[in-house]
Amino acid sequence: MFVDPVPDPWCAYLEANWQTFLAETQALLPTQWIDWAPPVHNYAFGAALVPLTMKYVPPWLRADFAAHRRLCPAIARIASDLPGVYTVCLSRMAPGARVAAHSDHEEPGFLRIHLGLEVDPLARFRCEREWRSWQAGRCFAFHAEREHEVVHDGTRPRIALLVDVDADSLARHRTTGGVTGAR
Repeated sequence: MFVDPVPDPWCAYLEANWQTFLAETQALLPTQWIDWAPPVHNYAFGAALVPLTMKYVPPWLRADFAAHRRLCPAIARIASDLPGVYTVCLSRMAPGARVAAHSDHEEPGFLRIHLGLEVDPLARFRCEREWRSWQAGRCFAFHAEREHEVVHDGTRPRIALLVDVDADSLARHRTTGGVTGAR
């Protein structure tokens, strides 16, 4: 299920800095992106990522996280500037790409936030029964333990920044009416 509105401080920080994040993303070379998943998993095709920080690393993923953080220092700072962030990853999808319907169960109660960087209106995201498209410089959030998928029927690549926030930080946000300051 989508979470509306996306809670602050996460949404405000990401949306305020989106053009800086976009500039870092546009400086990446095609060879610095990693295929989302090996074809043997039949999980995603036409999708690539640049992971900067991940708590749960899939066994197939071979990434130099430190090198990615050096390439994208402003994006890397998200993990230290915002409370409860444990995954920061760029996701690129080519026209025609798909990410199969799935649910993530690594950590119950966490929130996944997507920030649109380069968008195409025909790149669409489904969480449960609701579909959305990315908007440049705007966030949407959802509980990733719910079924979700991506379908890209557009003509331009779609690039989004993915940020996972832990359940404890979200609970503090709900109880206190906000999270103040960095961790």
